[in-house]
Amino acid sequence: MTKILNIAELRSRAFAFVVRETGLSYVEICSHRRSSHLVAARALIVWIARTYGPEFLSFPELGRWLGGRDHTTIMHMWNVVVPRLRAHDADFRLLCERFAGQAAMQPETETCH
Repeated sequence: MTKILNIAELRSRAFAFVVRETGLSYVEICSHRRSSHLVAARALIVWIARTYGPEFLSFPELGRWLGGRDHTTIMHMWNVVVPRLRAHDADFRLLCERFAGQAAMQPETETCH
């Protein structure tokens, strides 16, 4: 698995992918609405960040990415929502696989920010 160590690049690529694939806007993803399609989009960003980001990328940082959410919300998303979606939502799994395929084709970035 290729890690994207540059946090700014990771954030940019994660949001660009989710916006493109879901048709949602950045503003919608970061809103405080809790519709299931928005939760799934946020969960996808968390999955991308935790799977392809550096180990030091924190839950509070991911909360800031997603509209200032509390770190415990992000922890719940990572520990409960993401596994549930990966197990029961074929569309979510497909998007994970699609991002993984794109990440595998990109060279690993060396710098950390």
